[in-house]
Amino acid sequence: MLRLEITEKLTSLYEFKLLFCDSRDGGGNGKFHEICDDKPRTVTIVKVENSNEILGGYNLISWKSDGLGGSTKDSFIFSFNNDKIENFILSRMKDENDAISNSNYTGPSFGKSELMI
Repeated sequence: MLRLEITEKLTSLYEFKLLFCDSRDGGGNGKFHEICDDKPRTVTIVKVENSNEILGGYNLISWKSDGLGGSTKDSFIFSFNNDKIENFILSRMKDENDAISNSNYTGPSFGKSELMI
């Protein structure tokens, strides 16, 4: 029988860095774009107030403030509930040509209002 080795070291192929946190950085949409524009490969995570629901998305391409849509087939959105982790939703954008919205009037926005922060 083959046994897995247990180590105390957590290894990952990815390095995560908190870029923007509204409760820390404040400023809403403008501050989000000030900090996150021109940053690719981002994960957005949002805790829904007064619930155990978590919403979010992954954006492969860079955020902008140009008012245009961003095109990629690799971005997606997700939703899950902390109470029932097996109940989750993972979804690609309906139109990969508008996978993200780069409006300076919103924070991170995926699809055509599929997930708008």
